[in-house]
Amino acid sequence: MFECLRFLRSAVSGLALAGVLASVGCGGGRSPAVSDTPTVAPLHAPETVVVDAAACEVPPSRQEGLIRHARVDGRCLRTFAGMPAMAAAAAATGPQRRALAAGTTLTPTVLFDWAEGAYAQYFPSHQTNRELGVYTYRYYPETQNHVAVAGDNVYVQGPISGGALLYVGTVASFNCAVLGTDCPNTGRACAPLSSWTVGAHTCQPNADQTAEIASGGQFTFLDSTGSTRGSATYTCNDGTLSVKGTATCEPTPPLACNTAGLTWTVATNTCVANPGEPTQIASGSTYTFRDSIETAGTISYACNDGALTLTAVATCEPPTVVSCRVEAPFSWLSDPGSACEADFVPTQIADGAIYTFTDTTGTLTGSDTYQCVRGSLSRVGIATCANQPRMIDSFGGDGGAADGGAAGDGTAGDGAPIVGGLVRVIDTTGKQTTATTDYQGYFRVKLTGMVPPLVVSVTRTDGVMRHTVFTRPLKINGYVFIAITGLTDKIASDVARAAGFPGATALTPAMVAANLGVIDESLNALRNDPVVAAAVLTAGLDPVTFDPLYTPYRADHTGYDQVLDNVVVGTDETGATVVRSVNCPTPTSWTVGGLTCTPNPGSPAEIPSGGTVILSDYMGETYGSVAFSCYRSVVSAPILPRCDKSK
Repeated sequence: MFECLRFLRSAVSGLALAGVLASVGCGGGRSPAVSDTPTVAPLHAPETVVVDAAACEVPPSRQEGLIRHARVDGRCLRTFAGMPAMAAAAAATGPQRRALAAGTTLTPTVLFDWAEGAYAQYFPSHQTNRELGVYTYRYYPETQNHVAVAGDNVYVQGPISGGALLYVGTVASFNCAVLGTDCPNTGRACAPLSSWTVGAHTCQPNADQTAEIASGGQFTFLDSTGSTRGSATYTCNDGTLSVKGTATCEPTPPLACNTAGLTWTVATNTCVANPGEPTQIASGSTYTFRDSIETAGTISYACNDGALTLTAVATCEPPTVVSCRVEAPFSWLSDPGSACEADFVPTQIADGAIYTFTDTTGTLTGSDTYQCVRGSLSRVGIATCANQPRMIDSFGGDGGAADGGAAGDGTAGDGAPIVGGLVRVIDTTGKQTTATTDYQGYFRVKLTGMVPPLVVSVTRTDGVMRHTVFTRPLKINGYVFIAITGLTDKIASDVARAAGFPGATALTPAMVAANLGVIDESLNALRNDPVVAAAVLTAGLDPVTFDPLYTPYRADHTGYDQVLDNVVVGTDETGATVVRSVNCPTPTSWTVGGLTCTPNPGSPAEIPSGGTVILSDYMGETYGSVAFSCYRSVVSAPILPRCDKSK
């Protein structure tokens, strides 16, 4: 005999036990006939269909089987693909649909009657409606399956669902299938775009782009990994793709070469580039790096599109007994009598080595070069020291000569610095400039002549892009700070969606200019988002004033960067940017051998990232335990799950 229906703890706690037993026909020693009131298997609470958000990261087109996952009203639900509303539209016969459509509204009774005909393999006989708590349902003893309605939602449970409660859809989503009304566009899907051409350049979508686009849908194709870079947004109308907005495609700009922390080894000797040597050199340029401290050596490199090529034989000599001792401060005079003081002073210079002292701060700047010869410093060349205004970067460092132009710097990070990323800045006139991030995710760009708003992006080495917007005035002889993070990508995504595009990849400066109010709305939404607000407070910042667009930060796990450490940024199935906590919601059930256990009241609602919780069920009709682990918003599979009937 099947197990009697157990009433839902949360939904029917006020029902009298006798009434419940009467409603499900418990008792008796014989197997009931179809016409009898059958005994049934237990229905679970509606909340049991909610699962960890990470389960919805897999696009619907890549999910297989009848049990799947989908985002519904901001939650990730366990769903049933065995009775899709649109596919089912052809299952009902013409006469049946016409009869149902004649002035009939879609009630649970009408829906259940239709399901018995359209899905007889699941619901093979005609049953009457039953009521229990929030549910109106029917039970089919031949298959032991339920079909149920709670509010506006349709559910199934039984062997077809592995014993779990699965969400099917809203009642209204079956209007087309059952009544022939409210039918959506069912035109042909579109095959993905193979390429697009702008001017003389042709782009091809990245290899992981969508397989097809549903009729009525739209998708932004990206080329971010080949010899070209670009994007193109297309809509699908009954099998035909049409471009939306302006497509872009241009040659990939050459990458600069990162040289921060440069070292080189000759034989067993290792040299380190002197302080003040450049941390990156532009593509097409050549530079000779020197080590004049303790060891003496040189190495010359040419940069070719991000790759360093040795242009001369490197040297690196071991320390010698004779060296030149240097004491700070070290200063020099130029011909007009102006005094400069070195930014950095080594304690000694190797014999035979050449070292250039530089003063790059303040109004007086210049350089003075010396060679160590048998323990004494000998000046090489002519010392310089002149009144040269300098710019200060966003962190108080030397930003180069004040030449009347504008500049920008920033940090690109995702909880870790984005190293070697291609930064691209586009202004409202179409002017562009690029840079490459260093080992700290830091970059500098010349913004002279550019007109805000600006759209700024960085492409990580794995092809993932992050975006930001810049709407403030530029500074003459000064730097503006530009942050590129997952949080700025969320703001950029919101602006693009307000303009009718799926996500940040399609954003243009014109869209930003037309939707400036959306930036403030998105910023306020982030500040009030409980996940972001908690991360901001943990980092010791004020959620009311926190500004992810313009707050200068270093990738050092403090302040703004600590906020990024405690959130996870991704995209949903529509291409929109979403922000989640690194912690995981605790699963609300686990199933073993067809039996489903639920955690005891008072169990933790969240699993910290990097942590594990052990859940127990010993207060109901099941008994069991399980462990779950969490890492950056992704919950593990059940660890040592156990679920048995209570004795």
